[in-house]
Amino acid sequence: MENLPVSLETLKTTGDNLSISPDQFKRMQALANIDRAIISTLDIDVITDIVFDQITQQLGAEICVLFLQDPITSQFVCKRTKGLSGLNGNMGMTFNPPFVFAQKAITSGGMLFIDDLSLARSEKEIDLPFPYKYIHFYSAVPLVNSSKTIGVLEVCSTKSILPDWEWKNFLGMIARQATIAIEHLSLIENIQHLNKELVYAYESTLMGWAKALEYKDRETKGHSERVTEMAIRLGKTMNLNEDELLQLRRGAILHDIGKMCIPEKILFKTEPLTEEEWEIMKQHPVFAQEFLADIQFIQPALNIPLFHHERWDGSGYPYGLKGKQIPLAVRIFMVVDVWDALTSLRPYREAWSNLEARIYFEQNSGIQFDPNVVTKFLELLATLDHDPLHAHEMNRSNSH
Repeated sequence: MENLPVSLETLKTTGDNLSISPDQFKRMQALANIDRAIISTLDIDVITDIVFDQITQQLGAEICVLFLQDPITSQFVCKRTKGLSGLNGNMGMTFNPPFVFAQKAITSGGMLFIDDLSLARSEKEIDLPFPYKYIHFYSAVPLVNSSKTIGVLEVCSTKSILPDWEWKNFLGMIARQATIAIEHLSLIENIQHLNKELVYAYESTLMGWAKALEYKDRETKGHSERVTEMAIRLGKTMNLNEDELLQLRRGAILHDIGKMCIPEKILFKTEPLTEEEWEIMKQHPVFAQEFLADIQFIQPALNIPLFHHERWDGSGYPYGLKGKQIPLAVRIFMVVDVWDALTSLRPYREAWSNLEARIYFEQNSGIQFDPNVVTKFLELLATLDHDPLHAHEMNRSNSH
């Protein structure tokens, strides 16, 4: 028994001390197996299959059916079955009101046991649907939480079963475990759903801020969306993980948000900036950090708004970071940001051709940009040149 989990070893010791029968010990083990499944997985199908396996192994009933109540329609929907020859045909089967005997269990709030279903259906003159017309022994256990019935567990057999108190008690304990598992998973699903809605609201807010800046600075219209899409493509090429890509996306959307704090007379000035004005303009990354400092979910993405004007050789601003002191996501974004700026039409100049921009990047690799990122980016561009969607977007940008 050395390899058994502590809980089962404890059960064995308890069984030895209290003279628990082998069948009782096996059922205690079965309950422990279900507990482990509830703790170790968030997949309701996996948990249900383990519950069904323990029922059939310990109680000798070869058929199990789980119905759960749909929270929207209130119908009881078949979620999982075991031991039915017509398995596929019954998945998703609904009954509202439920099958008459299951309904009785729900109404009474207690377990229902019918030793011979054929006699019960004859007395009530019921024409039973598949699979109930082939069942001899039938039992139904409502799954009841603190406030309502959330499902019904049917345990049946084509043979005769005469359940004793221990049989019924074990089934009741399994039903309680199943109820706890379902409620636990339902709570997690609700939290995940709310989290997705919250993330969507966050993302919409970020995009709204970016668009607000673009409305203020018309010449950059569409810039945030373009650089975000391209940065994600390049990030995937450079094997960023999902969380890193998420932060890259958020940072790209917000990269110039600090410009909202720059006076318009400086931001839209058509003549060259004075030295004093340029020093103010160079503070927009710091303004971005201050602007977003109290928004917790954005903190991992702040590197891009803060550092995207740094340079590989250390001559950038605002902190003069050099080489790999600049986070990889920022180095990726710097390349994409400058590419889009060069190849987009501006009131004061024509858009650069792709060839002109490539030459610029080759000349500034190792000076302004991380050489490895430049290489990966130019390789990516070579593949995108044959991408109709990308070509259309480039033509659209260059025609503005």
